[in-house]
Amino acid sequence: TACIGLTNLDIVDKSIAYRKQLYSKYRNALSSLIESGKIRLQSFNEDSYNYSYFPVIFENEEILLKVNELLKTELIMARRYFYPSLNKLKWGHGQSCPVSEDISKRILCLPSHDRVNDEDVKLICSKIYEIAK
Repeated sequence: TACIGLTNLDIVDKSIAYRKQLYSKYRNALSSLIESGKIRLQSFNEDSYNYSYFPVIFENEEILLKVNELLKTELIMARRYFYPSLNKLKWGHGQSCPVSEDISKRILCLPSHDRVNDEDVKLICSKIYEIAK
């Protein structure tokens, strides 16, 4: 793992800059869904964020699952990185965490790597609009 990290040191700034541009493109393309409250974006400190994820929070899990399935038909792999809520895992503490449990069911991370291009962003966002509008 350390070798992979070391080989990426030369390109990390360029990669972060590219993903930051992707973030803006996604945000702009999804702006009417954001403004209408159909989806939410996670807030973060822009000075310390590396743009490794583009998490979208949907109104409910049903919409998330439909969007994810529609993206899969286009061979687009979005990820539920934060599912299930950690307290639900067998090694978790088992205490109730209602906010975490709720968000974990509704958050989907869109592809945000260096091979995502403008056409990919348009396609991904059009599929989200099909379901979440």
